[in-house]
Amino acid sequence: MSPETTPLGGMQSGICYLSRSLSRRGHDVALYNNYSDSGVFDGVNCHNIDTYLHLRQFQDCDVYVSISCEGRYLRSIIGRKPLVLFTGHNADVPIIKKLSDPLERNCWDAFIFKTNWQAHSFELEFNIDKSNVHVITNAASYFFHAPAGREHYFFEQAGAPILYFSSTPFRGLELLLYAFPLMRVSLPQVRARIFSSMAVYRRFGKQDQYSALYRACSHVGMEYVGSINQQQLAQAVSSTDILAFPSTYAETSCITIMEAMLNCSIIVTHDLGALRETAAGFGHFLAYNPGDDKATLARRFADFLVSVVAWYRRNPIAGRHYLESQRLYALRNYSWEKKAEEWEEFLKGLVAR
Repeated sequence: MSPETTPLGGMQSGICYLSRSLSRRGHDVALYNNYSDSGVFDGVNCHNIDTYLHLRQFQDCDVYVSISCEGRYLRSIIGRKPLVLFTGHNADVPIIKKLSDPLERNCWDAFIFKTNWQAHSFELEFNIDKSNVHVITNAASYFFHAPAGREHYFFEQAGAPILYFSSTPFRGLELLLYAFPLMRVSLPQVRARIFSSMAVYRRFGKQDQYSALYRACSHVGMEYVGSINQQQLAQAVSSTDILAFPSTYAETSCITIMEAMLNCSIIVTHDLGALRETAAGFGHFLAYNPGDDKATLARRFADFLVSVVAWYRRNPIAGRHYLESQRLYALRNYSWEKKAEEWEEFLKGLVAR
């Protein structure tokens, strides 16, 4: 199972890409997870965590990085070797609340966060020593880095845009369903493609509690696709124009936005969590008021997206330059090769310390 073949969550796919990139830089990387089969894949030693956790092979590593908040348990196995928590969760997630216990918090030598917004929230919530806090952002799959210049944009040809949504359903899909018919009043030819499900968390069929939302993606002009792997997603969104992402979830980072930046997509979303920080000065952000009802949120988002489309139609030359600059920034900053370099520098310092 890999991001190329299976839809995975951000933390899971990220650790796969990072492990490979570190291995390609000459590091001996072991990845412990719920694998059914152990082996070496793309230079990474992959093991079933239940089988290998107590073996000498596990204990001989120089540095341990965990995406699970299990410091006290890991300390009982690895002794005083450097231990790093690398999490994409919010500070208010129940499984992270273990950090409220000083004994758990003191087990970790360093904390890697994906954005400054996330780091600040953890510092406030758990009184973490800032000297142990480091920020290394996520990156996007290399499939989105392939040459992807656009010959034409919809706003240069007076065409109707194709929207897409490619996050998990609880991050704003329902709101988009409310907003889409309102957009069609001003943009009657607008279309939308929905790449979303809980398959990234291995929930299928009746296990997916959002099935009713997918069935509701039946508006005229809307197509429900579901979750697909990274290679398929990069190809599918290359023929779309706008990431329509009325997020209702405070993201600690957002690979979806990174992918959109690389895809030269117009980004229309809420100003919530670390979304603005991830977009690094690009994108179009609407203030989010969680106290508003769905109808109000949907109307405001629909009106905002229509106004963004109008701006690009009025300013096609500036619009092209803006989207190409957006992609250039993402190419320079959101590759896993660059992240591996940053991790390497951090790990060297940690071991030396």
